[in-house]
Amino acid sequence: MYPTYSYTKRVELPGVTVQLVAGHGPTQGDTPMMRRALYCPSTPRVLLENLTVSRGKVKKSVGRAGVEQHLIATCEARGEDALHALRDQARALAPSLGLERELAILDGLIGAVPGTRKTEMSTPAGKAMVAHIPYDAHRLALFEKLAAALRSVPLRQPAAGPRSEQSRLHFTFLDASVPAGTARALLAMFLVSEVHPFLDAMQWIHQWTAAFDYESLDKVIADMQLCNAFEKSRVQHQLLFPQNA
Repeated sequence: MYPTYSYTKRVELPGVTVQLVAGHGPTQGDTPMMRRALYCPSTPRVLLENLTVSRGKVKKSVGRAGVEQHLIATCEARGEDALHALRDQARALAPSLGLERELAILDGLIGAVPGTRKTEMSTPAGKAMVAHIPYDAHRLALFEKLAAALRSVPLRQPAAGPRSEQSRLHFTFLDASVPAGTARALLAMFLVSEVHPFLDAMQWIHQWTAAFDYESLDKVIADMQLCNAFEKSRVQHQLLFPQNA
C-alpha cells in the first residue's frame, strides 16, 4: 500500500506493509474517509499518479498499461463524454501536483481510445481499438479457458472392433467415444450462446435480414452500409435496423 503523506516512511503492520510516500496533500476532488484525515483520491489524480515513474522491485503504480485498460473500460461503460470529463479534470489538477509530464501521456491515451488522436497503445485491447478491430478481453479469456478445458479432456479409445462389415456398422452406431470435431463444435456453440442468447439472436437476425428490399442489389448494399453492416469496430459503430423497417 502506497498512501501519500507529508514524509516518507515504511510501516510494517500484521499482514500488510504500508509505504508512506512524501507528496501533495488532499486536492480538489479527493474524498474524506471515515471522518478522519484520510482521503480517497479522485479518479483524475489516480490516473495521473499511476503514470509516474516507478522504480524498484515492487511497483507503486500500474503504469501506462493499467491506465490504458481503465480508460478503455470507462469508454465502453460510460462513453466518450466520460473520457472528456476526465481529461478536463486532469488538466485542472495536474499543475498543482506537478504532473504535467503525466498529463501529456494521459491526454494522448484519452485521445487514442475513441480514435481522435494517434498514440501508441501498449495493451492488446488498446492496439485492437486503434486498429478498429473488435476486441473483448474478458470474453477472449473465457473462450481460451473453455478451449483449454476441452483439450484436456481425454477421449476414450474404442475397444478392438469386430471384423465383419455388418458388425462394424453396428459397433460404430453403439460406440460411445467422442466423435472427431466434437470439442470444436462445443466451443462454437458456447461462443454463439455467450455472445448472445441463441434464440434471441436468430430472431433478431431473421428480422434484420427480412427488413431489406432485395429487388436491387445496389440498393440493398447501400442500405446495409447505412446500417453499419460492413464496419469492423464495435466501439465506433453499432449495427442499426433499416430506417424503413
